[in-house]
Amino acid sequence: MRHTYAVKIAIFATAFIGGLVSLTIAQASGYVKNAVSYQMPVNAAGNVFAAGVGGLSANGGGHKPTVLELPKMRNPFIMFTSVLGTVSCCGGGSTFNGPEGGANAGGSTDIASSGGISGIIDHNRTMFLIGVFVGSPSPKAPGPERLDVTYAAAKTDVYPKLDQTFYIGNGKVLKGGKTYQRIHVPDGANHLVLGFADSGGFHGAPGAYDDDVGELHVKLTITPQY
Repeated sequence: MRHTYAVKIAIFATAFIGGLVSLTIAQASGYVKNAVSYQMPVNAAGNVFAAGVGGLSANGGGHKPTVLELPKMRNPFIMFTSVLGTVSCCGGGSTFNGPEGGANAGGSTDIASSGGISGIIDHNRTMFLIGVFVGSPSPKAPGPERLDVTYAAAKTDVYPKLDQTFYIGNGKVLKGGKTYQRIHVPDGANHLVLGFADSGGFHGAPGAYDDDVGELHVKLTITPQY
């Protein structure tokens, strides 16, 4: 039996967990043995690096990212079954793009690590949906190595490390594909953070979030493996 939990668009309660501000979600106690589905908004100014040491003020500003408390499962993986909406990096003055990103500000991303959360590299895109798994204790600098996600959409299975940002995009293998990528949850993760990687010109330290506009609507399923 599949259970579905809907996350309200407005944050109706917050709890500080390991330095994070988390959306409050109904959770079953103990281990969850079946697939669980969630849906939630992700704001264009959602700063994934705010999940690191120091929070928003120390990691580029913007808005708090979307944070999902993960259910307790055996060897879970996540599939993003629907990612809809558009975002813009420049107050609407530039072209809006979907979750796979666009070619704003030169069309490449090279953002440094911050607060124990790894930066990210993409030679062809900017403003694409990304995620990071965090646990307890909270991230610690310098964090894991940065991923080059230029061709990340070609992979069926993705194995990010704890505190390592990874590409999500539209959640599918290749643009226009019908197969969902399987994002394997690393050991020790208890939260999934969703948002964007931004910077001045999309190069350097995280920042320049305050003029990002738009929103994505994400549906995902977490499934245990036995």
